[in-house]
Amino acid sequence: MQDKLNVFVNQYKVGELWLDNQRHFCFQYSENWLNNPDRHK
Repeated sequence: MQDKLNVFVNQYKVGELWLDNQRHFCFQYSENWLNNPDRHK
């Protein structure tokens, strides 16, 4: 199991950040953030 860091902007969860097996940073946006009309563009 990988440890992930939850990323928030103004109390909205934007996504998750983690290190993969090669120690590269990975980021995945939250579906709720992508569908939020108030998100930053």
